[in-house]
Amino acid sequence: LQMHDTIHDLAISLSKSGYKMVDHGEQELDESIRHVSFSRSAELSANFFCSSVFKFKKQLRSIQVFRRWFDPPLKLTLKGLSKFEYLRVFSLSNVGLEEVPTTICKL
Repeated sequence: LQMHDTIHDLAISLSKSGYKMVDHGEQELDESIRHVSFSRSAELSANFFCSSVFKFKKQLRSIQVFRRWFDPPLKLTLKGLSKFEYLRVFSLSNVGLEEVPTTICKL
């Protein structure tokens, strides 16, 4: 039981480094980021999303965007998506996208 707690604590501490949840306005991301989540309630602008995410395209492993059911559909330009060669998870669940770009096929 004690070893399980130690492993659990290690997993928690490792997962905190390299992960960022943007949920209160437009926050800066740093070089250590590997996993990022954007909350639509953060008044996420398409310009901020594109500039912050594409800046770290070589190190990002997962991108998740969430939105509340009453938020308007998100309008994102995902040009250059194929440049995310190390991306493993790209979740746009319930974002309300009106059109999926063809570049998504190049992932």
